[in-house]
Amino acid sequence: AHSTIHVMLYALRFKHLMARYPDPLENKPLVKITMKGVSRLQGGVWRKIPASMDMLRWIIAHCDLENADELLVAIALIMMFLFLLRSREALRKGAQPDAKQCLRNLNVV
Repeated sequence: AHSTIHVMLYALRFKHLMARYPDPLENKPLVKITMKGVSRLQGGVWRKIPASMDMLRWIIAHCDLENADELLVAIALIMMFLFLLRSREALRKGAQPDAKQCLRNLNVV
C-alpha cells in the first residue's frame, strides 16, 4: 500500500538523519514521482456511504418482523437512525454495558 511504503521510506530517512548521514530522499525526484504513481494506481479511499431512509425501509421490508430477533434488529436500526447513534452507543460489546458509551433505559425514560 502507498501509505506503508511512505511510512517505511520516511522511517529510513529518519534513521539516516538521526545517525547524521545525509538525507537519502533529498534530490530524488523519481522517488516522489513513483510514490504518486503508486497512489494513483491504488485509487482513492473507499468512503462509507451515509445511511438513508430508503435503506432503512429496504432492510425492514426484508426482515421477518414475526421473529423476535429480527424485530429487535429492526427496532435497534430505527433507534440508531433516528437518534444518530453509533454502534458502540446503541449496542454493548462485553458482558456489561459501558456506562459512558451505551444508551440505557435511564437515558431514554
